[in-house]
Amino acid sequence: MLVLTRKSDEGITLQLDGQVIHLTIIEVQGSKPDNKQVRIGIDAPPACRISRDELLWAEAANRAAAASELPEYILPEVAHKVTLARTADLP
Repeated sequence: MLVLTRKSDEGITLQLDGQVIHLTIIEVQGSKPDNKQVRIGIDAPPACRISRDELLWAEAANRAAAASELPEYILPEVAHKVTLARTADLP
């Protein structure tokens, strides 16, 4: 993981496969280290999916729950492969 320090109104540009994603630190709020919030602006192509981590993990949990609802006649090793396939596209 690359860790960078930025101040308000400073940014970071990511380039991937000819696509450009620009992140800008809009504002840092809070004075205590354990109570700070950072507002980030994201300028990305429309096809780029942007999600908060907690939403991605909730989707993964929902997929895992759906995979566990497979019919009982499916062999356990097949059910495991289905579960892996359904969650393979998540971080």
